[in-house]
Amino acid sequence: FVRQPRFTYRDRMTLYFGGELFELIHIHGHTEDETLVYMPHKKVLFSGDNVCTIGIPNLSESFPLEWMQALDFLETLEIDVLVPGHGKVGDKESIKIFRSQFQALMGLVKSRMDQGWSREKIVEEISYEDNIHRDYPPATQERFHHVMKLGIGRLYDVLAKT
Repeated sequence: FVRQPRFTYRDRMTLYFGGELFELIHIHGHTEDETLVYMPHKKVLFSGDNVCTIGIPNLSESFPLEWMQALDFLETLEIDVLVPGHGKVGDKESIKIFRSQFQALMGLVKSRMDQGWSREKIVEEISYEDNIHRDYPPATQERFHHVMKLGIGRLYDVLAKT
């Protein structure tokens, strides 16, 4: 039995719970249907995998260009505390650091494309340190490496259209 949701939203929804204000904000970024949870009065943002403080997450279902726009938006929010999808709790500076890491990876893929590298060579040759899954059991590492390669392919596909 699949239980249907009682409430849905498109862009934003505000909830009041326990005397606190929570803003649910829909963005495209790490995946198509990301929800950020923002507590404006507490200046706290729960970013999900849209910002990680230990590196870049899985990119295989990402929307990289929209993700950059989402990071622009996140930087407009008044926050003192950022609760990331992975890593230690950070702050507004964590968004800038994550953006820099992500832009560097996208820039590397783009530069190899500009040099005439094929999609296959880019996927084979480019990788990034997977800090997100490093503590997972060794038997899962091959799967995560494969997913990382799918993510590099996703970056190539998106950048090839620009």
